[in-house]
Amino acid sequence: MKFSIAATAALTAVAYAAPAAVYDEDCDETVAPVYKVEAPKYEAVHPAPSYDAGKKDEHKAEAPKYEVHPAPTYGGNKGDDKCPKQECPAGDKEVVQFPIKFTSTFSIVATPEQVVNMNNTFTGGNAGAIGYYNFGLNSDLDLICYNITLVGVTGDYQSPADTATHIHDGDAGMSGPPRIAFPNPTIVPGSNVRAAYGCLTAPFVTGLTGADNVTDTGSASGFTIADIEANPAGYNADVHTTDAVPGAVRGQFGAPL
Repeated sequence: MKFSIAATAALTAVAYAAPAAVYDEDCDETVAPVYKVEAPKYEAVHPAPSYDAGKKDEHKAEAPKYEVHPAPTYGGNKGDDKCPKQECPAGDKEVVQFPIKFTSTFSIVATPEQVVNMNNTFTGGNAGAIGYYNFGLNSDLDLICYNITLVGVTGDYQSPADTATHIHDGDAGMSGPPRIAFPNPTIVPGSNVRAAYGCLTAPFVTGLTGADNVTDTGSASGFTIADIEANPAGYNADVHTTDAVPGAVRGQFGAPL
């Protein structure tokens, strides 16, 4: 299954959206509170001064003073702020709302110098290009969220896999099969930047088969998100184009953030 989301950050944050709702036992039919916020109100403490023409202090007038009502507080379960009830799905389970918790996050800078071909020979990639791959992983859900930005990558996408943007199983300087195929980043109008963001959850399908020419190199091969967390240095992210078929840029996973 695939899920898409709207991004709220450019490069440094992973932008995420909810996949299908996840369910926990022991339903209490509650959802996150919705708060009502009103702008602060002001009122005069002293009325505007009045004048008596027969008194000496007729022109002694002070400007009216004002006080600010305190900023609103949020009870979440009081009065009008009380949460609406939500019916639970079949099975009497509670809907767990986003944001989900990631079991690990990674930020990768991909460069042309790290690209190797199938013979593990460095190719130089797409000179002058750079890629920023930001990932949020949840190994319990077998889910990955991504925010990918490519700068200066040229040429059309080209790969025998379903897409040309991947996570590969392979140590630094070594080639290896793709395990996840992401939607290819699209060009940001008027720039040399391409961007993609969203979430994917297992089963992961790459469109390429392994040594048996039958089994897909994604989830069908036994791959899970937990494998990346167990050995991040053994995985890399890249993208392939007609100008750099072995890879335009590539970056090795490092320690999680």
